[in-house]
Amino acid sequence: MLGCFSFSFQENNHTKKQHLLCNSPCCIRGTITSIDTSKQKYLNTVITIKLTAIKQKQLWQKISCSIFIYTRKQQNLLVGDTIELQNIVFKKPSTESFNLYLTKIGIVAVSFEKNLSYVLISRPKFCFYRFINEKKQNLYNRLKQKCCPKTFSLFSSIFLGNKSHKSIFFEKTKEKFKVWGILHFLARSGLHLVIFIMVWEWILAFIPFSFFVTQIILLFFGGIYYIFSWTSTSFIRAFFIFFLYKASPFFDSKTNLVHLLTIICFTMLLFNPVQLLFLDFQLSFVLTFALAWFNQLLRSKKIFTQNC
Repeated sequence: MLGCFSFSFQENNHTKKQHLLCNSPCCIRGTITSIDTSKQKYLNTVITIKLTAIKQKQLWQKISCSIFIYTRKQQNLLVGDTIELQNIVFKKPSTESFNLYLTKIGIVAVSFEKNLSYVLISRPKFCFYRFINEKKQNLYNRLKQKCCPKTFSLFSSIFLGNKSHKSIFFEKTKEKFKVWGILHFLARSGLHLVIFIMVWEWILAFIPFSFFVTQIILLFFGGIYYIFSWTSTSFIRAFFIFFLYKASPFFDSKTNLVHLLTIICFTMLLFNPVQLLFLDFQLSFVLTFALAWFNQLLRSKKIFTQNC
């Protein structure tokens, strides 16, 4: 019942705000939350804006939602800036599937502006989101300069989770992986996080730290990796399982993979129930549930055989 109520509220709220924005050209105010590179050839920058107000009938009304604006690279805009945009046109999604995708990622509307006209209202001296965004982009650009194109195209997709990097080699590799039906190996998943943690555990094994200090260090590096990379459903699932596993010794509690998966699955659906309709969420959790359940059965069988 809670899931049905949450889904209905999310869908109605999205439709209501979308209808408010997509009727006609509007004047809006909001704060920039991220500036990323897009796959569009000419509009190569996508700006995410958290709206705070919309002007209707010469009056400003409060609104709380996020939008995408595809435009050319803006040198003067920074994450954390509060700006005002006038006569912005938002197009309604052409298909229901795309509209459902926008609901999933929390975006109400999308606008395409070749020449973005804006008024800067305020710019804070320090913004946490700006700090993270700049560090992430600087790290990405430095790695791009130091790695050869072939290596970086694979590293960007598999390790960083960023698929916006264009590469002829990567496109050809994707086609070959499609033929064999193993395209999912090029997408970052829980396996890549496990490899990352295993490498750090192997390194820390040579340093005489106590058990609890080692767990804190692993949680720290895992958190840094999560913050400075691009997330996905499978990666979020894997990260929070890792977090709960490593944090459980501090509370002197036992862990069970099936129970942890259930908690994470229900929590994610409670805050974003539309995810249940998407294949990536279904496969990510169903397959992991199946593997965890079969592993638990095998362990129970071994314990029963040993006792007998």
